Amino acid sequence: MTAAYGYAQARALLAGPEAPTAFLCAATMIATGVRQAIEERGLILGRDVSVLTFDDDLSYYANRDAVPVFSAMRSPVRVAGARCAALLIDRITGGPGAPVQELLEAELVIGRSTAPPV
Repeated sequence: MTAAYGYAQARALLAGPEAPTAFLCAATMIATGVRQAIEERGLILGRDVSVLTFDDDLSYYANRDAVPVFSAMRSPVRVAGARCAALLIDRITGGPGAPVQELLEAELVIGRSTAPPV
């Protein structure tokens, strides 16, 4: 989950015989490395290659410009973390411990990193 990992993997894929036209990244930090590899090859992010990422709303690594760099699924990471902590505390203090399934809303944020394939 690092920029270096995204860079290395994207660089290898972009050098292949059938270079991808899009990348789906698990984190914004990975997408940053992918972006570096794209630009290093002289390609234009959002024109030649699209990048979509997940969880772009981290306080230490935000994607919140007026028009964000990356298109991303923005989910409430802090809310999810707080809910997980509450469930764990409940279990530790003798709560029922029954399986819990909850669905949190996510938002698709369109940034400059995506475009229709050409």
